[in-house]
Amino acid sequence: MLNYSVVKNENKMGIAAYDGEEQVGIIWDIVPETDELNKLVSLMNKMEVSLLHFNEIIEDYIQQRAMI
Repeated sequence: MLNYSVVKNENKMGIAAYDGEEQVGIIWDIVPETDELNKLVSLMNKMEVSLLHFNEIIEDYIQQRAMI
């Protein structure tokens, strides 16, 4: 089963997709707030987002956030 989690590397954060123990995707610099990123990851896991839609969902999220 695919699982998403927050990842940190020095001064940037992102979301990584894992298929079991294997990292199969990662997107950096989505939002600057850890709490917001955690909520997004939680929702993506709850909705069982497919890896096929990972990039698309993040792009849509960033666009929606920019409109606020």
